[in-house]
Amino acid sequence: MFERFFSAIINQIDAFEKTFGTNVCIAYFVIQIIFVAIVNFLIKFLTNVPAFEIIYLRSVLVYIFNFALMTEYGIDPYPEDQRKMRFLAMRGIFNFLSTGFYVLSIKILTVTEATSLYYTCTIWIGFLGWFLLKDRLSRYEILASLFGLAGIMFVIRPDIIFGLGKEETSEEYMMNFWGILAGVAASISFTVLFILIRRTKTQLNILIYNQIYNLMNLVIAPIGIFYQGWCWISWEEGGLIILMGFLHYGSKLCFNRGIQLEKTGKASFIGYFQIGISFGIDVILGIDVYLTSIIGGALVLISAIFMFIKPHN
Repeated sequence: MFERFFSAIINQIDAFEKTFGTNVCIAYFVIQIIFVAIVNFLIKFLTNVPAFEIIYLRSVLVYIFNFALMTEYGIDPYPEDQRKMRFLAMRGIFNFLSTGFYVLSIKILTVTEATSLYYTCTIWIGFLGWFLLKDRLSRYEILASLFGLAGIMFVIRPDIIFGLGKEETSEEYMMNFWGILAGVAASISFTVLFILIRRTKTQLNILIYNQIYNLMNLVIAPIGIFYQGWCWISWEEGGLIILMGFLHYGSKLCFNRGIQLEKTGKASFIGYFQIGISFGIDVILGIDVYLTSIIGGALVLISAIFMFIKPHN
């Protein structure tokens, strides 16, 4: 039964890639942002379940499913090459940090604010690429960074500039501060992950990447659970976490496959439209979004556009 099920999945993927041809990487990124949008929507419903518990539970499910899929097709989940294994472990650690901080920021902030902060990664990629990889910063990238930094200021809304937040209690103010800090930490963690990918040209089966990602989640998430506490979930919450697990799994497969197939680096730009989708999620959920957050998200999007159109040698 499982053999027929997995064979059907592989056949569908082959047919999908043949249908879209050279544009298949764009299709993968579009599917990825749709899956991520649904996951973000579901996270806001799980108000009583701590962020790291969500990550741990969905990782258990995905780890087992992914392992079964790899076993069925005889794929070794853990490469014997120690260098590759160290690279995968480092990639898994920063993937966990990026995911963990992002989920944490969504739990605290609006989806628009959390997503806008996350996609400031274009700024950190430019600066870390210059610092670690000796990439040259063009005037386009410097201008994009300025727009992105301005976007961060609009999302954070510091009192000294905007005079907002006076109605908040000190507890609400600190909670919002930690949410902003988590959003920036998620962005920087993703940036380090991106730099690791660029520095190591290793190409492996996408199922191996996902297996290591989830293994690192299972190893590290209990530390976050220790500090946040454990919440016994209801059947409804369990069903949402299962759905979220498979959607997150699908988004990771689409992202890794899209990166492998992408030739120009421009298709991944589609992901930045997640900011606009996040605003739509907040509207659907009836969450009040500051006008400054919308402006900040727009500036971050402009920053990404500048990165997108910059001249390439």
